[in-house]
Amino acid sequence: MRKLGSVALVLLLGSVFSSSCAKQRAVSIELLDACSGNGTSFREAADFVQFAVFPNACPGDDKLAAGDTREANKTWTVAADAALPDVGELPQSTFGFAVILRDKDCTVLGYGCTEADLESISGVKIAACDWSNRDDPKEAKCNCQLLKGGGCFPPTTCQTGACKTPATPDPGGCSLVIDKAGKLPPPITPTALVSGPSVVATDDGFVIGYRDQDGDALRGVLSFLKDDGEIAPAQIFDLGGCSNKEPVDGTGMAYAKGFGMMTASLPDCGKGAGAVFIPFSSKGQVDQASGPRNGAFKELWMAQGNPLAPAATEGEWELIYRVLTDTTPVVERVVLQGAVFKTVVPIARPFGDADIPYAQVATSPQVRAFLAPVQTDGGSVTLVKVGDRATDTLNLSAEFSLPQAAPWAALTAWNNRVAAAIPAGAGMTVQAAEYLSGTVTPKAPFVVGAGTVQGGALTVLRSHLFVAQGRAGGITVHRLDGADGSLSGKPVVSMDFPVSLGPNNLTTFDGTHIAMAAARERVVVTWVSKSKLANGDATGGWATLRCKD
Repeated sequence: MRKLGSVALVLLLGSVFSSSCAKQRAVSIELLDACSGNGTSFREAADFVQFAVFPNACPGDDKLAAGDTREANKTWTVAADAALPDVGELPQSTFGFAVILRDKDCTVLGYGCTEADLESISGVKIAACDWSNRDDPKEAKCNCQLLKGGGCFPPTTCQTGACKTPATPDPGGCSLVIDKAGKLPPPITPTALVSGPSVVATDDGFVIGYRDQDGDALRGVLSFLKDDGEIAPAQIFDLGGCSNKEPVDGTGMAYAKGFGMMTASLPDCGKGAGAVFIPFSSKGQVDQASGPRNGAFKELWMAQGNPLAPAATEGEWELIYRVLTDTTPVVERVVLQGAVFKTVVPIARPFGDADIPYAQVATSPQVRAFLAPVQTDGGSVTLVKVGDRATDTLNLSAEFSLPQAAPWAALTAWNNRVAAAIPAGAGMTVQAAEYLSGTVTPKAPFVVGAGTVQGGALTVLRSHLFVAQGRAGGITVHRLDGADGSLSGKPVVSMDFPVSLGPNNLTTFDGTHIAMAAARERVVVTWVSKSKLANGDATGGWATLRCKD
């Protein structure tokens, strides 16, 4: 990182007075590195500095920590050590002068804001750090820990550290065609037990993972799939099983900024239950796996879908699981630092001490969301708790719910939005919500698809929300538009997979185990035929769908 000297950055505010007093005034903006004396330099950690001028007053801490400058009169971004440009004309008034320190991916590392009246000021000092209670002069303080949240708000995207409207706007359309399809690797035995699958988009392709078992043999299987449909030889891990413990839960997979992780539960074969953590790169190259067990854990379960998601810090992960240590299982949340638990973050129970059958997590740079079926005073619901993802602190300040406690669910998060789906009497109930300033605004739920849906998955590509539905002998993928605005309740495109799909035949697919990810104009769907294979059944398959327009 570059070293920045302790110099004032000078900003010219041209014609800040009315026409009757039209001389220009040079206003110096001094950026103070509030934590440099404590050994943490926010300026040295930043790649870019974004300045914003807000009307009347500074926005709240939550907006600045999220990188939300949509209400600013003017914004501009420069390299952290560059000179500042002329901001242009501003009328006589009071403004909030804000600074947001970002990395090359537009992640917010720190911020500050100072209110000033342009009629009388000649200089503005802005102290940047990870403020808490900045609005209260008696309680305001810097914790001096780099933030790792926030980002760009639609329609802007991150372009070299700056949130900008894309030069080429979202083309809007994505009429799907099946580009390539293939089988998952052969099972450990023809009648193996299979759990998963999981799939995640990386910078260079997609990684697919699942677990299979026969007696004492328990394996984790990872495969790297290129965008062109070429799949690499599977990487197989011996997980150490036992014949009297059969997996009935799911697997998890997540990727962010060059780091990937797969996880699956490990049975109690005499030393306690636990989990395996398998790190991988953007090309699916696997690093040293870790399989810790806890002697106090009698059982540990992970949800089919999303038990794992990127955490606030690069290379770290949100993990949520259900565990039995005494008489009643509970759902717990931890943060992983690589493949080990981050001990400075306390174990949390986001849904309390109730016996909850499963829980999921999804994150984006702006939000963290947890989902679980729960009992409330008003009845059974599928509850989604939402908060910001700026730090490891579990701050689930808002929530919304879908109208029943479903046996399975799908969850995804993007920008400052979350979507969840559960089975309906016919099709799936889908509901999206927007999180901003500590408040979540749910959109109206709607039903997508028809018939009995056994399993499902959600993913987002550009402004499209894709809904995958698994049913006995078939798969349908629906495209909903308006993911960054008013989400359409009616699919624009619905694609039914043919029964014969390349080397696959979906007649043995029970519809239950399905996963989906999207990137670079492609949507990858993967599935496991069933939990217990019969002789002649394929493990499962995958298909790459391409946007043809």
